[in-house]
Amino acid sequence: MSHAADYEIRDLTLTSRGATFNGIHCPLAGEHQVDNAVTAVLALQALGIAPEGISEAVWPGRLEVVSPNPDIILDGAHNPAGARALVRYLNRFYAGRKIWMIYGAMRDKAIDEVAGILFPAANELIFTAPDSARALRPEAMLEFDERGHATPNIAAAMDYFQHNTSADDVCIITGSLYLVGEARQWFRSQPRQPYF
Repeated sequence: MSHAADYEIRDLTLTSRGATFNGIHCPLAGEHQVDNAVTAVLALQALGIAPEGISEAVWPGRLEVVSPNPDIILDGAHNPAGARALVRYLNRFYAGRKIWMIYGAMRDKAIDEVAGILFPAANELIFTAPDSARALRPEAMLEFDERGHATPNIAAAMDYFQHNTSADDVCIITGSLYLVGEARQWFRSQPRQPYF
């Protein structure tokens, strides 16, 4: 069986919405997803299955664009590795644009380390909390970055964002998969649903 290290990637094209290589389209965003797609290709080949089905892959809440103009992206970067991957993605595809970050997290996560990675990438910070007893209060997050604006929930965070943004801005909703799930529900309840 071939190993990912032996797989030759040809004609790689990365976009903010996925990658294409060796005639295969992977709709999962982020350069780290190329490595995952290569592993999937090798596994499928070992099973005698054509890899074209990779083009149908979806992963809700992982660099998931839910609205354009401004671009609003959901990503459950709740640990340092996820935070670093998110920052690489933002730097590659959204450099030069104003980045808003709506952030909420659980108290038991490595918030100080994740905040140190994520918050410098944002021009504007909105702190909020998922609906969970384990969530860190938004006001408590101000100790990590005093630029933040504290809101009680995702609806209030989106209201603040919508009243202070322009179409050229980018918003990333991150920090907790619980928060991302609530954001997905919020977007589904809106009259304009371009991506759901």
